[in-house]
Amino acid sequence: MDKVIVTWTLAENKLLASLRAALPAVQFISVDEAGRAATDLSDAAIFLRWWSPKQTSERVFEQAKGLKWMHTPSAGLDQVLFPALVESEVILTNSSGVHAIPIAEWVITYILLAAKRVPELLAAQAEHRWADDLKLQELSDKTLLIVGYGAIGQEVAKRALPFGLRVIAASSGSQQRAQIAGVELVSGARAWRAKLAEADYVAICLPLTTDTRHAFDAPTLGRMKPTAWLLNIARGEIVDEDALLAALQEGRIAGAALDAFAEEPLPSSHPLYSLPASRVILTPHLTWSSPHVQQRAIDLFIENYHRFAAGEQLRNVVDKRAGY
Repeated sequence: MDKVIVTWTLAENKLLASLRAALPAVQFISVDEAGRAATDLSDAAIFLRWWSPKQTSERVFEQAKGLKWMHTPSAGLDQVLFPALVESEVILTNSSGVHAIPIAEWVITYILLAAKRVPELLAAQAEHRWADDLKLQELSDKTLLIVGYGAIGQEVAKRALPFGLRVIAASSGSQQRAQIAGVELVSGARAWRAKLAEADYVAICLPLTTDTRHAFDAPTLGRMKPTAWLLNIARGEIVDEDALLAALQEGRIAGAALDAFAEEPLPSSHPLYSLPASRVILTPHLTWSSPHVQQRAIDLFIENYHRFAAGEQLRNVVDKRAGY
């Protein structure tokens, strides 16, 4: 019987019943936050890390000497990777794609909120004020630049095109991407910087890596139109928040819609909260939220388990050194 290590976060979740029903021949071994289990982990080949701290994964890794494959329900790996895992031959897979639909819907929501000035209209409603002097925008003459054309970026493009947006998508060029009619592709490391001056909306869909940390710094933000909006649904540290705050305060860009921050939860004293709703839309890192996401992640793991058992190529194998 195969042994699969799971963290207590999954053992306390009803989704474990779904796993057991789908994989009746598997013994699921639960570990606590300290990585402790009631049985020996040394002969377990698979570890399903379910939204648990990096320290837990490290302790499991130290004990599971026979580990061959580790899976995470996240798409990002900044809270998953640790040196011993990176240096090992253990295969790491992520859940890229399972969150793409709700996140892509939020990118379109941000664009509509900005174009139709919904935050200001809601503020006027709360003040019992008739704000018929606001000038609203259409999307059919606007350009969206998607920086990072993975699963999320492609879902964003699919939803943006029917609104009439011109869509430019930037990829590192390291992976094959689906060809979507109407999308202008730009390939190469940071080739997207040359397109910033054309964009009315810039959607960050990048993973957080050494190369992307503070990719949106002051000089990069300076390439954007003063009428453009920055949309970040990826990781907070991809943006230099001090540089962004200055750009917003000084009106060098029109606004920002942010779902990810360098420090989370965003402290109540953070100056981003003090900016007017016409300049900043803040959401608490929940654009991924959907009643379907967790089951999609479980279904992906089940499919990969069958592939693993059959000696086939796994889906979503990541480059541990590259970080995505």
